[in-house]
Amino acid sequence: MIMLTAIGIGLAILIPKLQKAGFRITLPKFLIVAGVFAALVVAWVAFTRFFEYVANRRAKDAEKVPVFPKDGIVWHDWSAETETLVAERNRPVLLFVANPDPTVAPFLKAVLRALPKNERLRELLDGYFVAVLIKADSVPELFKSLGAGSRYNIAVLSPAGLTPMTTIDPAGGKPEEIAATITKVLEKLKEIY
Repeated sequence: MIMLTAIGIGLAILIPKLQKAGFRITLPKFLIVAGVFAALVVAWVAFTRFFEYVANRRAKDAEKVPVFPKDGIVWHDWSAETETLVAERNRPVLLFVANPDPTVAPFLKAVLRALPKNERLRELLDGYFVAVLIKADSVPELFKSLGAGSRYNIAVLSPAGLTPMTTIDPAGGKPEEIAATITKVLEKLKEIY
């Protein structure tokens, strides 16, 4: 219905302009002009919908498959997909709880900014280990019951039961040193897993 309205409005505008330009509009010419105009409108609508579909499809695909940034870390939130990924890889998990508590938040922010600067850590987290970032107010009960967000905010978790294998104090040194410590822990675990 909308397409027919667009065609009608277009023809109502186009035909008087053609007549002013000196074209005699007879019924066969009118039908040809109407047909061409209708074909253009249909093509325009089809292309618009096609490109909309492609853009939406790419956006959905991009959401499903995280692309590892050149100079960053892909942080997964805790979801069914992440849980499946952890189970499939069967390797330790780097857990980072973004805790707004003013006694730890400045240290956590500094460490979070320092982690991507460590090239070796980025390599370890690119397809081998899984990095999980969870906001303190949405820590799953599984992690909360083991102290995530209260007793610790950064930990390497065992793939068996997701219990902390080691915890890292974000105030235990310079952010770069803490990133180096996490890297050493993951390198040692890579020898085992």
